[in-house]
Amino acid sequence: MKRTSRNNITNLKPVEKVELDESNVKRRLILTVLALAVAGVAIGYGISTLTSSSKGWNTIEVNSSAQLNSGSEFTFSYYLGKNGSPTAERKALSLLYTEACEQAYADFDDYNIYEGINNIRYINEHPNQKIQVSDYLYASLSKMVGKGGRYLYLGPLYEIYCNVLYTDNDTSAELYDVCYSEEYRDFAQQLLSYINNSENVELELLGNNTISLNISQEYYDYCKANGVKSLISFSWLRNAFIIDFLAGKIMSAGYNNGNLASCDGYAINFGGQETIFNLFDWSSNNIFQAGSMAIKEKENIINLKSFPLTQEDNDYYIYQDGIIRTAHISNDDIYNIDRHPESLIAYSKDVACADIVLEIMADYLNKDFNYSDFGKYVSKGIQSIYIKDKMISFTEKGQVIDYDKDNYTIEHFE
Repeated sequence: MKRTSRNNITNLKPVEKVELDESNVKRRLILTVLALAVAGVAIGYGISTLTSSSKGWNTIEVNSSAQLNSGSEFTFSYYLGKNGSPTAERKALSLLYTEACEQAYADFDDYNIYEGINNIRYINEHPNQKIQVSDYLYASLSKMVGKGGRYLYLGPLYEIYCNVLYTDNDTSAELYDVCYSEEYRDFAQQLLSYINNSENVELELLGNNTISLNISQEYYDYCKANGVKSLISFSWLRNAFIIDFLAGKIMSAGYNNGNLASCDGYAINFGGQETIFNLFDWSSNNIFQAGSMAIKEKENIINLKSFPLTQEDNDYYIYQDGIIRTAHISNDDIYNIDRHPESLIAYSKDVACADIVLEIMADYLNKDFNYSDFGKYVSKGIQSIYIKDKMISFTEKGQVIDYDKDNYTIEHFE
C-alpha cells in the first residue's frame, strides 16, 4: 500500500506550515497530507521508488504478497549500500520486515482470529482459560499489567468510542460521545465501575508464556448483554509495543543504518545514521511545524498529542466547530477525550518506546499535570519536550531545537 502520511522523522527539509481550507476538517487534513505527498515531503523518507536499490536512503516496504500486517502504519527508511550491496540489503530487509510486520499484526489484532496464534482477539473470546501466547505478546502483557495500571482493561470503552473516532459526521459522533450523550455517559460510567475493580477483570500471568483473563460472571454477563467483545485492548498504545518489536528484529539482525516511524507518533532511530525529528503543533484547525531536532544516535521517541498528524493517524474525530476527540481515555475521567491542543515528545537512548509511554502516560492523561514536573523522568533516562500555547518547553541540557522564532518561544526546565 502506498503511504500518504507525514511522520515526525524525516531525511528531507522539514515543512514549515500547512494551511487548511474551510471545508470538513478531517477531510481537509487528509487532502493536505496527500498534497504534501505529491510534493515529496509528506512521507518523510520518500527518497526512492519501490524498485530502486541504489545506494543511499530508501524506503523499505513489506512484500506485496504479505498477509495482514502492520506495514501500512509504519515507514521504514534505510540507508542502503553502506555495508554491502544495496540490492542484497533491500531484499534481506524486505523479507525480515515483512515477517516481523505479519507477526506483530497477528499478535496484537483486536478483531481477527488466526489459526495457531493466540492473540488479543483469542484472549478476549476465551476468558477464564489458560492460554499460551507468543514470547513478545506475553512480555507486552506483562508490562501492561505491571506498569499500566488498569489501562489494559479499557477495551470496552475503546470499543464504544470507535463509533465517535471513525464516523464521518457530527450527528453520528454525538450519539456515542459521552460529552453529549447521557445514555453513553451512564454506560461508560457503569463499565468503569467494573473495569476499576480487579475482582471483575484481571489478567493473570502464569509463567511459561501462559496467561488467564479472569472475568467475574457478573461482568461477563453485563458485557455479553451489551454486545461488548473487547475486554482487553492495547488501543492507542499498540504501536508503541509493535515498533519496539519491529526495530528489535531489524537491529538484532545487524541492520543499524535506518529508522522506523509509526503513523501515530512513535519513532526509533537505529543509531547508524543521523535523522531529523519534526515537532508539530495544532492551532486554529491547522497543523504547524513548530520546530525540529537532530537525532544523531540511537533514540526511542514517542509523541503523545491531542490532534491527528497523518492520514492513518485516525484515532481522532474533529467536529465542525474544531473540537477534537481523542482515544486517550482515562480510567479516572471519561471526559479526558476532550483536551486542549498539546504535544508531548518523550525520548530515551535506553528506555524502549513502550516503557516510555507506560512511565509517563498517567501524568499525560491528567489534564491538570504540570510539565515542569516532567524533570523527574530525567533521572530515569527519559527526556521530554512539551508544546502548548506557542511555548516549546524541554528538559535536556544542551538540546538544540531549531524552532519557528516568529511564532514560538522556548524554555528549558532543570
